[in-house]
Amino acid sequence: MVPPLCNSNASEVQSFWEVPVARYHVPKTVTQTLTQVLCELAKTRPGVRKSNRGGWHSGALLDALTTPAATRLRSAFFSAGSDYIRRVDRRARAGLRGEVKLSLLGAWANVNKHGDSNVAHMHPGLVSGVLYIETDLPQGATLCFTDPRAIPSQCSSQSCDSFGQEEWNENCSLLGDSVNGAAFKDLTAGEMLIFPSWLQHHVPPHAGKDLRISVAFNLKAELVQQKKTEKILTITVDQDLRFDAAAAEFRTMELLFGSQVTRKDASIDLSFDWLHEGDLRRFRPPDQVASWIRSSGTLSFWSCFRTPGEAGSVSVVVLPENFVQGLRYRPSVLAANSGFHVLAGDIKLWLHDPRLQVEVAAAADPIARHLFGQKVALQLTSGTMVAFPASVFYSLEAKVPSATLALTL
Repeated sequence: MVPPLCNSNASEVQSFWEVPVARYHVPKTVTQTLTQVLCELAKTRPGVRKSNRGGWHSGALLDALTTPAATRLRSAFFSAGSDYIRRVDRRARAGLRGEVKLSLLGAWANVNKHGDSNVAHMHPGLVSGVLYIETDLPQGATLCFTDPRAIPSQCSSQSCDSFGQEEWNENCSLLGDSVNGAAFKDLTAGEMLIFPSWLQHHVPPHAGKDLRISVAFNLKAELVQQKKTEKILTITVDQDLRFDAAAAEFRTMELLFGSQVTRKDASIDLSFDWLHEGDLRRFRPPDQVASWIRSSGTLSFWSCFRTPGEAGSVSVVVLPENFVQGLRYRPSVLAANSGFHVLAGDIKLWLHDPRLQVEVAAAADPIARHLFGQKVALQLTSGTMVAFPASVFYSLEAKVPSATLALTL
């Protein structure tokens, strides 16, 4: 997280690649009869072992329910899933148009008693959801999401040692501005969460004495047709199944784990005799540039992005005419931030999604690519400074000879 001091001196601060998690409410007409039914199924049918550690994890759920109960659940799944896709599409300005067909990949129930849990896992499909049937009031249920940029088992010692992997697994203690995860707590019966299927999550051990019962599901989406003349997005479901679009009521959408990009525009009064000499070069700042950095206030702006205790680095990069960096680059995941300060010319900075899970999903699914997997292009002119998390991959382009400071902070 960028300190407020950095933001106060910035021309623009943007957050990219946020993960949308939406809350919906499902009426009692859908959930009220399921508690007894699921408890009976847990007693009479063997469960399966998936992510659950203890408790009962059903097989295919809808086949075990009566037709009216299955129809009501399916309506809630498709209602929330289609609404979520529309909202994410509008927010991301993804331009998803034409017909999108939703299919239910599967639905299952979890009946957990005291101490039962679900280890960290991901789901197949485009979007997934969980509907809470019973949550053992007053504390409710908890669902923990892992930051896709740096999961706890791979985070640095600085971010893990203060809390610990065990605490994260047991009670989702890494919250708020931590880069490790966020928890949705106090979830009650009738609440439904919808999230991308690639978002890793887990359920900590159930602390209550009564049962915690939930139903989870996965939806996949297929882009049936997309014509350039299409102006609207139409969402249908497989097998011509009808569903009640009002079966789930939208409440809120929370945006998690965004990567903040901070930009500042200023003027530069420097001349560069070496700008047009040779090809791509990288070198230590010459005395002329180093003196300007110290006297212009640039150093104080960059210093607030630095990792405490880390030295960081500054170098000058000269880009020749029509330069294109074909490979994405990430200098150091141990640093907090990376950045550029354009000294001369014009540079296009491409920032690539730092979440490898999204890259995999987007490569196989054009809808996932539209909704979640966008890269960002920033046009930087002389004097522009930009800082972004070191976990973000980047590449550079320059049509005219240009020079920039490259920073690891």
